[in-house]
Amino acid sequence: MSSSPIRLLAAGLSDRGKMRSVNEDSLLLDDSRRLYIVADGMGGRKAGDVASRLVVDTILDEKRRADERGEAPEKESDLSLNARVLQEGILSANEAIRKRGAENPDQRGMGSTVAAVLLDDFSVAAANVGDSAIFQIRGDAMRRLSETHTVHASQEARRRNKSVPVIIKSGDTI
Repeated sequence: MSSSPIRLLAAGLSDRGKMRSVNEDSLLLDDSRRLYIVADGMGGRKAGDVASRLVVDTILDEKRRADERGEAPEKESDLSLNARVLQEGILSANEAIRKRGAENPDQRGMGSTVAAVLLDDFSVAAANVGDSAIFQIRGDAMRRLSETHTVHASQEARRRNKSVPVIIKSGDTI
């Protein structure tokens, strides 16, 4: 059985909604790098727009560095190169948000969700944090590819004796 390269159609649209005066969403649709990111600043927190932009910019920077090096960061891992790029980008974005919040009192407590997809010709790496989910749409069928990280999801995971990652925001320590 031969495989065909992955074909993709990407589009993005964001709206601030009725509750906010500022759109806290940030999008990246980079067809040349095959990198697609949606980051949603955490509503009710300060500077969600800043946090979501930091997430997108930091993950994109990690992808650029990996492209220049020709590889992902060196870590012992069973993850693919693209998955390691997303992992390192998200971890770096978390640190950037934490640091920015510590340095700027007006931004302390800011945070963002993220859903990111990075493709090569034959595989997809996907990562998310928070309630931004990732779906595959093929024909008329839609399939969820990710788990959301919400209080409800955490309670359900505990009920099933399964762990769910925690969202970190600026000011939190691990």
